[in-house]
Amino acid sequence: METFLFYLLRVSIAATILYLFFKFILSKRTFHAINRMVVLSIVVMTLILPLFTVPLPEINFFKFNIEEVLASLKGVNYTNAVTILSTPSVVIPWIKISGLIYLTGLIVALLRFSISFVGMSRIISAARKKRMADNSLLCISDKNVSPFSWMKYIVLSSTESEADCRDIIRHEQAHVAFGHSFDLLFLDVYSLVFWFNPFAWLLRLELQTIHEYQADEKVLAEGANTKNYQLSLIRQCVGEYKFALANNFEYNNLHKRIKMTMKARSTSKQKWLYGTIGLSVMLCIAILSFDGLKIKAAVMNLNEKTGTEISESTTTQASNSAKVINGTAKSTPPIIVNDAQSAKSTENKQDTKKKGEGTRAIGDGAQTEPKPVIFIDGKESSQSIEAINPNNIDHIEVLKGASATQKYGNKGTNGVIVITMKNKQQL
Repeated sequence: METFLFYLLRVSIAATILYLFFKFILSKRTFHAINRMVVLSIVVMTLILPLFTVPLPEINFFKFNIEEVLASLKGVNYTNAVTILSTPSVVIPWIKISGLIYLTGLIVALLRFSISFVGMSRIISAARKKRMADNSLLCISDKNVSPFSWMKYIVLSSTESEADCRDIIRHEQAHVAFGHSFDLLFLDVYSLVFWFNPFAWLLRLELQTIHEYQADEKVLAEGANTKNYQLSLIRQCVGEYKFALANNFEYNNLHKRIKMTMKARSTSKQKWLYGTIGLSVMLCIAILSFDGLKIKAAVMNLNEKTGTEISESTTTQASNSAKVINGTAKSTPPIIVNDAQSAKSTENKQDTKKKGEGTRAIGDGAQTEPKPVIFIDGKESSQSIEAINPNNIDHIEVLKGASATQKYGNKGTNGVIVITMKNKQQL
């Protein structure tokens, strides 16, 4: 579940970046057909880009050095040590709670979609139908509906005269000819899955606006009087029944549509702006490849599996302590690693130390004889950690106390270090 939720998070980040780029750079251009393809492509890219990461140049300020963290776990001498605690605590199952919230929202969004779809289907089924020249079906409904189209169906209220609604019908025929309903269906499914992300709904709204621009442009190109058509837009701002799934003639962006019909067409030279889409994609990839996102996912996964509360600050402390491995100061206290047994009572630390359990002192030359067992890609290994190329390591799990013995039996008495390589056996 945590993997799926992390994917949803990455998709949301991608949607935010790409939507903002389109909104502020491209949305006001009159290249409506191109804008339509760009929005659809953005939606597809938000689903694909989070599946991949690329290696980024190392920047020390943001760098999370796996080699340093490995060193902090090896038991070598340290010169500037800190205390790392992994004590049993009450772990709130955030993953399960988040998953439950997501599923609840998904059910509500799906219910809303179903109600709208059923209502629209009933109106179309009950309407009187007439086949048009372009093979679309004109549906005359007794309901007080605002004109809309869905797939090949064009719905008008019976109170409207077909002659007076000529421009309206041509507008809806344009939606049918362009296949806008398929776009909306795709964005509806996308919005259902990512119901929690406002940018998913904004992308759908942006695409629906472009649909209206396209249909308006086609009607005016076929000879409709601009002023009369604008009056039709205003006059049709009525109707009791409107459906989010359909292309409604009256739409929320009425003011924007009227302004767009009066706007001068963008010059062909402005098409070069679409070449900057690559920059937004590169920015998106760079942010999604940032190691901080990987660390967050790894910590969430480790907490869920071991039942141990390990924070990102603890990971950062381990990294910071390893930075002075080759330093010169030697008067600082050693690193103390407390496992689940030692946390029960501070009074028994000295006894458990003698038995090879509980507290282990590391640093300033002090090190107990037992060493944790190392598993590499699921197999026990006698190889030392320092012999492993840290660039080939995908992630590390450290199990101690009950969590180690429960999974590995007696082998886990002194702790277990589980290493997963990027490529199997790439040491």
